[in-house]
Amino acid sequence: MPSKNRRMMLTLTPELAKAFDEFREATGTAPASFVVSMLVEAIPAINAITQASKALAKNQDHAMSIMQDVLSDALHQGTAVQLDMYEKKGLRKARTEKPSK
Repeated sequence: MPSKNRRMMLTLTPELAKAFDEFREATGTAPASFVVSMLVEAIPAINAITQASKALAKNQDHAMSIMQDVLSDALHQGTAVQLDMYEKKGLRKARTEKPSK
C-alpha cells in the first residue's frame, strides 16, 4: 500500500552516502527511516528557525531572541542525552557522600 506521506528527493554527497551505507550495515536500519526520525525530532527547531527568519525582516532583536531560545533548548537537550549516555555506560557515579575538601 503506497504511503500517504509526502516524499522528498535528496542528493547526497559521497561522504554522506558512505556514512549512511555504514550506518545501515552497523544497525540494520534503513537510512531513510533514520533521517525521518531525526527530522521529526527537529520539527521544533525547524519551526523556530522559520519564525526567526520571518521576524528578521521585521525586528532583528525578536529574531535574535528566537534563535537564542532555539540554541539554548538544543544545548539542554544535548546535555541531557550526554548525561544519559554516561549513566548507561556507568561512567557517571552518583555521589553517596560529601566531596572531600
